[in-house]
Order: sequence, then C-alpha cells, then structure tokens
Amino acid sequence: MSSQRTNNTVFYDEEECVGFGVFVAELELIIGTSRAGRPDQVQLLELLQKLQASISTTDSNVVKQHQKRCETALYDIIYKGSCSVVRNLVAVCLAKLYTAGDLLPLYSKVNILQTFLQDKNNTAAEVVRLGVMDVLSHLTSSLGKYLASSTVESMTIAAKYVTCTQQKALAASPSVQGVQGVQ
Repeated sequence: MSSQRTNNTVFYDEEECVGFGVFVAELELIIGTSRAGRPDQVQLLELLQKLQASISTTDSNVVKQHQKRCETALYDIIYKGSCSVVRNLVAVCLAKLYTAGDLLPLYSKVNILQTFLQDKNNTAAEVVRLGVMDVLSHLTSSLGKYLASSTVESMTIAAKYVTCTQQKALAASPSVQGVQGVQ
C-alpha cells in the first residue's frame, strides 16, 4: 500500500486579509510622499489593482466610511498627472467606489471635472487634462444612467477640447501649414 500525502494549504488574497481602509491609507501615503511631483506610477499601478478588487468585496458601509478620503486621493492622482494605465485604473476605481458607496458626491465631482475642462485660463499640463477627460468619460460610460443630464454637456466639452487641441497642433506644425496653403 502506498501512502499518499495530502497538502491542505490555504491561500488568501491580500485583498481579503487587509481591509479597504488600509488600502486607502496606503494610497494617501503614496500621494503624500510625492509632494508636488508626480507619484510613483509603479506603486500606484500595484495598489490601484488591489484597491479595485477590495472595493467589490467590501461592505457598503465600510466603503461609505472611507469614500471621501479615497475620492480625494484618486482625484489627486489625476490632478498630479499619471500615465494612461494608472488613469484608467483610477477611473475604474472611482466608478466602483460610487457604485458600492454613496452616489451623491458623483454629481458635484462631475461638475468640478467639467468646470476644470471648460476653464480657459487653466494652465494644467496636457497629461492632467487628458486624465480629467478619461475620468469624466469613464464615469459617464459606466454610470451614465445617473448622469443622463450631464452627458451631453460632457460630450460637448470633450469635442471643444479636441477641436482646440487639433487647431493648436495644426498652427504649431510648419509642414502642415504648407499643405494647407496648397489646398
């Protein structure tokens, strides 16, 4: 008779062991240590994936308890500038946060994002403006049924921004000016 060994090992995900509040605190720490500069994108990439997974599994009351701190940290990432992957993860986290938590702050945040993009005197970097547009478009696409009245305004703002950016690019490019003169 041969004896067979059974291995009864249980593995736990970090998202199950560590609470949502700990991930929010870690996110605040990463942003706080970056000071005026851009936060470390690799750390954010890793942490935002964990945050995204933990939002889905956390009780709604706990999400609501930490929602304001989490929102502030996520919007800080966008306003400090980030790469496209991190921007996408921030947008997904925000959508999940509003779905699992309180929807009321969503309306004021969408208004703030729209105002930011409409401000003619805004001297924010291109990556910041793209981040704001990414978040606004993702929130509109994933939570559109709650944002029906502001969807048209968001699309108009985005179209104006794209048109303005194209005109600036055409004006700055000498080779394109020569082509326009031929037509």
